[in-house]
Formats: sequence, structure tokens, C-alpha cells
Amino acid sequence: TDSRGRFLLSGISSDAKTLVVDGSTANTKNRQYGRYDIRIAPEAGRSVDLGFPVWMTPLDTRNTVRFEAPAKSEVVLKSPKIPGLEVRIPKGSVVRDEKGDPVTELGITAIPIDRPPFPLPRNTVVPVYFTVQPGGTFVFPEGAQVIYPNYTDEPPGTQVEFLDYDPKKKGWHVYGHGEVTADGSQVVPDAKTRVWAFHGAMFNIDDWLPWDLPSIKDAVDWLSGDPVDLSTGLLTDSRTDLAVSDSRGPAQISRTYWQGDTRSRAFGIGRDLSYNIFLHSKKQYEQVDLYLPGGKAVPFVRTSPGTGYSDAVFEP
Repeated sequence: TDSRGRFLLSGISSDAKTLVVDGSTANTKNRQYGRYDIRIAPEAGRSVDLGFPVWMTPLDTRNTVRFEAPAKSEVVLKSPKIPGLEVRIPKGSVVRDEKGDPVTELGITAIPIDRPPFPLPRNTVVPVYFTVQPGGTFVFPEGAQVIYPNYTDEPPGTQVEFLDYDPKKKGWHVYGHGEVTADGSQVVPDAKTRVWAFHGAMFNIDDWLPWDLPSIKDAVDWLSGDPVDLSTGLLTDSRTDLAVSDSRGPAQISRTYWQGDTRSRAFGIGRDLSYNIFLHSKKQYEQVDLYLPGGKAVPFVRTSPGTGYSDAVFEP
């Protein structure tokens, strides 16, 4: 790179899918840097802007864990900078690098969420992000499990999605599910939710979370006590701030306050934009609720067979 960190690679095939960023060439006595595999989409005959800076966070080399190959006992990686985070590698596992050579030392480094090596997934809340280095390593034969701290204080039993980063095809994608522990301290994966490569992982808390106290279910009765919801005795208040009408039809911007919503919305705690309807599911791909400003939730249930997302059909 030049003095500003810019680089231009030539002679790259349009079939190339992964950019390998190896920071070890910048290592010093007191600082070491990791390796990151980044999904790219080059185009033939033209220069393509990567579209984001590649931030290189110095690695935490003081809290690495040494183990044998195969591991004689379960290997647990932790970081003092992310209390509650655990990466668990089963007994008997062998960790290998991209050349197939055994790796016998791994460590976790906390990554600032505003300076990741590649973009984090959109429309998600990222409570914590980290890297396991050396990067691009693989865990055989059963993979590893990642346990996260519950930094967003989700209620016990809350279902969440676990995300992994595939630098070749999928990019960020859901690889499994998990839930918040009974004591509310951690988010644990399901038994079959595992990662086999250390490229990047996280869990997803929806950007729009439902309110703690649902409003009345009957749409007819929903506004019968306006501005007080008769089902709960809580206040619901709506105000229109801007309204226009022209040849293309009317439009208005309204804000709604729902006393049963304790989360920060577009206009503050419990105060949301009239257009901000959103979906939330406690059981991914099995049921989903459509949330409307003011406390209304419309339940949808799955009517198609299976448990996957590609063929899911929901009806109210």
C-alpha cells in the first residue's frame, strides 16, 4: 500500500472471489496483525473500488491458548476485553491453516464495530465483534461453537440468529440459531450450530425489537379507548407532523407514542414513525409477527411444510 493505505492490484481474474489480506508483513516487536479473507466481485477490463477501508486491529497476543493436535481436552478461547465470550473447540479436534498444517495456538481479539476489516451485515444490531487468529483456519472434524455475552439484555429464552462470514460465496449468512440462557447472561447456540472456519462470526439481534407489553390483539378494539388502550390501561398517542396532497395522492408523516414500548425508536423511547412497521420472530421460519406503531402486533403462522427460509409461506 501507499502511505495512505491505498492499493491497486492488477492481473486479477474476474473469477476471483476472495481477497486475502495478510497483515503479518507489518508486524513489529510490539504489534502483530492478522489475516482476513474478504469476499470480492472483480469485473473484467475495469478497476473496481473495494468500497470500504480494511481496518487492521493489532492482535491481542497476551491471551492466546496453546493446545496439542489433536486437542487432548476441550479448548476454550476467551478475551478479557469481551467478558462472557467463549469459543469452544471440542476434545479431539485438529485446527489446520489454509495449507493444511496443524495450528496449535489461537487467540481472540476484540474488533471495534466501527472499524472492522470488512463490512458487517446490514440491518442488524452488532453488540460485539471479534476475530480468532490466525484467520482462515479450519476446525476438524466437528467444528467449534461460539457463545456470546448478552450485552443487549435480551430476555431469557429469546431466539437469535447466528451469522457466519463466507469469503467465497455467501458473504454474511445465517448458519444456525440459539437462545439467551435462563440467567440472561449469555447467548448459546443450538447443538447443531457450529462454525468450521474462523473467518468472522456474530449473532443477530433484530434492529427493531418488539415492545415488552403487547397491545390488544383485536384490531377493532385497538383504538376504542384512544388515547388509552383498554386492554392494558397504557397510553397510545398519535400526532401528524407533516401532510401533503397533490395529483399523485396524499401523504403524511405521523409519530406515535406507545407507553408499553421501552425501546428507542425513530423519535425516542416508545416514539416511532408511522411508516416503521417491522417483522420479528421468536421462532425463525416457523412464525412471525408484524408490528405496527402504537402497540399492534399481527401474528402470521407458517403454512408451508419444512423449516427453511427459501420456501417459507406465512399467513395471518
